[in-house]
Amino acid sequence: MEYTYIHETDTIFEANGELHLVSDEKTVVFNCEFLFNDLPFIIDKVLKAREETDKRIKKEIIKIINKK
Repeated sequence: MEYTYIHETDTIFEANGELHLVSDEKTVVFNCEFLFNDLPFIIDKVLKAREETDKRIKKEIIKIINKK
């Protein structure tokens, strides 16, 4: 299995029932019908990852503030 890491997207658009995520020279294409079914799972995972990042950043900020 080949993996493609997408750090950030340059362009996002829909055409012919497909969602296109463009990053550098790579494009990831999803069938919108099936992607819609996966959205609850995807959103849950993204929010959990974001929450972990927020906690880490807040801890780092508190450390910096306490040093001053």
